[in-house]
Amino acid sequence: ISVSCPSSADVDESITCTVDNSGGAIDTYSWSDSDGGTGSSASYSTSFSSSGEKTVSLTARNSAGSDSDSATVAVNVEEPLISISCPLAAAVHENITCTASNSGGEIDAYVWSDSDGGSGSDESYSTSFSASGAKTVSLTARNSAGSDSDSTGVTVTGAPQINLNCPSLADVDERITCTVSNSGDTIDSYSWRDSDGGTGSGSSYSTSFSSPGAKTIRVTARNAAGSDSDSASLRVTGAPQISISCPSSADVDERITCTASNNGGAIDAYAWSDDDGGSGSGSSYSTSFSSSGAKTIRLTVRNAAGSDSDSTSLTVQLLPPWIDSINCSPSRPAVDETVTCTVSAGGGAIDSYEWSGGGSSSGRQAAYSTSFNLSGPNLVSLSVSNSAGTDSESVSVQVRMEISISCPATAEVNATITCTATSRRGPIDSYSWSDSDGRSGTYSSFSTRFGSAGMHTVSLTVLSAAGSSSDSTTVEVRARPGVQLPAITISCPSTIAVEATFTCTASNSGGEIDRFRWDDSDGGGVGVIAGYGFSGWSYSWYFLSPGTKTVSLTVSNSAGSDTASTTLVAQAPPGLQPPAITISCPSTAVVGEAVTCTMSNSGGPISQRWWTTGGDLNVGEIVDNTPSLSTSFSSPGAKTIYLTARNAAGFDSDSTTVEVRAESP
Repeated sequence: ISVSCPSSADVDESITCTVDNSGGAIDTYSWSDSDGGTGSSASYSTSFSSSGEKTVSLTARNSAGSDSDSATVAVNVEEPLISISCPLAAAVHENITCTASNSGGEIDAYVWSDSDGGSGSDESYSTSFSASGAKTVSLTARNSAGSDSDSTGVTVTGAPQINLNCPSLADVDERITCTVSNSGDTIDSYSWRDSDGGTGSGSSYSTSFSSPGAKTIRVTARNAAGSDSDSASLRVTGAPQISISCPSSADVDERITCTASNNGGAIDAYAWSDDDGGSGSGSSYSTSFSSSGAKTIRLTVRNAAGSDSDSTSLTVQLLPPWIDSINCSPSRPAVDETVTCTVSAGGGAIDSYEWSGGGSSSGRQAAYSTSFNLSGPNLVSLSVSNSAGTDSESVSVQVRMEISISCPATAEVNATITCTATSRRGPIDSYSWSDSDGRSGTYSSFSTRFGSAGMHTVSLTVLSAAGSSSDSTTVEVRARPGVQLPAITISCPSTIAVEATFTCTASNSGGEIDRFRWDDSDGGGVGVIAGYGFSGWSYSWYFLSPGTKTVSLTVSNSAGSDTASTTLVAQAPPGLQPPAITISCPSTAVVGEAVTCTMSNSGGPISQRWWTTGGDLNVGEIVDNTPSLSTSFSSPGAKTIYLTARNAAGFDSDSTTVEVRAESP
């Protein structure tokens, strides 16, 4: 092979290299270049991001072997060739932006400058000029091949553009100061004048006025480019001119606030007073009155120019009190426990309190303490009054029942004990006993026994009109002296037929057994107590499905318990297949209409079947071992019917839905 590439290129210029082959046909191409590029086509296109001598290489292969060749490319960098663009004209302090266009090589660095000393190094340049005149913006652009420069002119013009700022209100002879803000060119001179004949020439202006009225201040600012003027108005006031505002009515002891409005000169001092001897010196006045009747509030204000006064009247009335709520704590006390009740009230001031309820005959304070000697709801009542009226309220306090239970402190395993309950004042509606062995009772006393030694718990919850109350106690259960732990083994057939009854037996080499508990992995099981009509030494049962099954036995006496288990295999009759059923029901029905469903079976013969409806029958109700089902529904909606069938080889299930309508269309 022979590789051919352009002998030279610019930075980032795309080039294409080709190959001439005078040998056998090429199967694969493997191109690479000195900048890390690769390719696998018959030709190779690439570019280089930096200048210098670059190499492009190719290895070509076929089943007979390979050949390689390379070519060099000289990558050159062009000098920048730039042109800059700026606005031709701008105002003083106006921000302008200049940009550069480049038709040469890529630029590595920008150096901007302007005739006011500004500089920059970004692709664009933003600046402003503080004085008018002809301005110049210049740019030099550089890269590794060289540099290029360009410049352009900007004409900056502008007279002053001013805004006058003065107070809008002043008092007679009050000293004020006005200032100027300028968004135009630099100001060379100021000329101030006011409507009372005052003048000035500084950058700000201070003056005062000896008479009230509307006043005007004017300023003119000049520079070589021109001038600008602005004026401001203010009002000069004399003595205060006030009017006070208060509510026209109030309740006894109600807090009110009065305010003053002023159309005259600024106020230096306030002097408030009222008929009940109150006084104040603020810009507003808050007070209250302890008696009813017509009341007067007065205000006098002053400044250097004089004073002014005003007054207003209001009617003060006494409201009757009212009770918002009565709060008693604790909210659910015990019998004979002290309860404290307080009142939240509105309206007029309360002159007297009359409390009643509980063990205290009465109370005459804002708070009331009492107690109750019966459980259940008890009433606390309050009446409040003043000269304007009376209000009364009652609240019910739920007094809780307190119970305690009594059981023997100790007992022997399996010995019957009896626990009793006592309560403080109040009838009990129901009892709920329980113990740590899972027994329960609903009578006033509770008899139980425990099958193992240790600490056991007896609990009681009672309900009454006062609510619920609970108590619990512990009983230490001891083993009978000299009793040993049971030590059992069980024996079952190793294999059985599905549905065939089998029998397992137990043997014991330990202490005498009080209780037996047999269980199997299909949920069968029975618990018996020795001496209560069952021996417990054997267990007979059957399995409805094939597979490996587990049978276990747990025994106990007063010394403790022991458990043994074994496995056996339940086998289906040879060749028997489980059922494969399909049920068929009407897709729709009317409320009350009889619905009949049938079954088809393509599997083994059925030993048992269970129909279950999700309709109006109780959920889970079973219609057992019938080949069809007849039912009806008393409400509309989607109803589901299920069928499960089984034999000794296994189970199968199917279901369908009947849409029940309210009535015939």
